[in-house]
Amino acid sequence: MKNLSRGIFLTAVLAFLFMFYGMAAANPVSVTVGPAPFPIVDTFSLPDGEISGIYSTFNTRIAESFPGQTVSGGSGISFETVSGIPTNPLTLLVPAAQDGVFITLGRLAGLADGVADGDIGEGIMSLFFTLDQSSMGFSLVGGDGGTATLGFFARDGSLIDSVVVNNLANSAYTFTSSGPLFAGVNIANNDLAGIGIDDLRISNSVSGAVPEPATMILLGSGLIGLVGYGRKKFFKK
Repeated sequence: MKNLSRGIFLTAVLAFLFMFYGMAAANPVSVTVGPAPFPIVDTFSLPDGEISGIYSTFNTRIAESFPGQTVSGGSGISFETVSGIPTNPLTLLVPAAQDGVFITLGRLAGLADGVADGDIGEGIMSLFFTLDQSSMGFSLVGGDGGTATLGFFARDGSLIDSVVVNNLANSAYTFTSSGPLFAGVNIANNDLAGIGIDDLRISNSVSGAVPEPATMILLGSGLIGLVGYGRKKFFKK
C-alpha cells in the first residue's frame, strides 16, 4: 500500500512538471510592449557612421549574422532576410565592408546594401551575449507599421524560438524566454522606414545578474519534498 501511494504521488508530480514544461517550451519567447525592468546598458550615443567589424558593449556584441547563416536581399529597396542555423558554438560573423551595422541619430541600424545606397535600417542585425539571457529589451526607432522577425538562439546555435512583432511603432519592446536561455538574436524587418534600436537592456548585465528561469525545477523539488513530508506524517498515524 505504501509503495502504491508513493508511486501515485510521484507519477502525478512528474506528469504535472512535464506537462507544464512542454506547454512553456512550445513558444518560450514572449513579447511585451514597454521597457524591460532592468537598467539600460547602451544608448548607442556615438557619432554617426558605419561601425567597422563587430561593435562591442558591456556583455553584448553586435554585427550582421552568425556563421552558418545566409543573408539575402538588400538590393535596391529590398530588405535583407537571414536563414540557416548558426554553427556550434554560437559566435558572430565579421561583416564585409559596408555591411553590418551603422550608428545614426543615436540609434543602431542594419545596413542592407551599404552606406552609398542609403539602405540604413533595412539590413539584418544580430546580437551575441557573453552571458546567457532570460530577457532583453530595446527602444525601437523608426517603426512605421511594418513587421520585425527575431530569431533567438542557444549557445550551441540551436533555434529556441522565432518571434514576429507586427505594427511596429516608436516604442520599447521586451522579449522574455520562459524556456531555454538565449545567447544570440537575429533581427530582421520589412518596415517602410527601416528600423533602428536604442536603449539596449539585457537581463544579465554589468549591473547585476538575474537568475535563470529555473522556476519549474524549484517547484518540482518543493512538491516532491511536500509529498515526502506528507507521506511521512500520514504513515506515522
